[in-house]
Amino acid sequence: MHLDALPDSARAGDGPTDVNAVRDVSRAVSAAHLFIYLAPETTEEAAELGVTDRGPAYLAFRSAAMGAVPWQVTLAAFYNFSPRAVRAMAGVWD
Repeated sequence: MHLDALPDSARAGDGPTDVNAVRDVSRAVSAAHLFIYLAPETTEEAAELGVTDRGPAYLAFRSAAMGAVPWQVTLAAFYNFSPRAVRAMAGVWD
């Protein structure tokens, strides 16, 4: 959607952010993709590839679009995760 198509009140800098609207969008986006990472089939696929721990498997699936990158790149991309949790995925691409 082009910014010109947005109502004046939705453009950045035109007033306070509607926190409830942001929360609604966040929930909708999460619902659209989160199930992929948490479905039982993903655990089975990861185990077949030799990744049996759920945390590293989850992070590997989340960062797979970046390719076989070191855990530090995943940490930088998903900065809201604990560094200790992301470091646990070291070696998943081996």
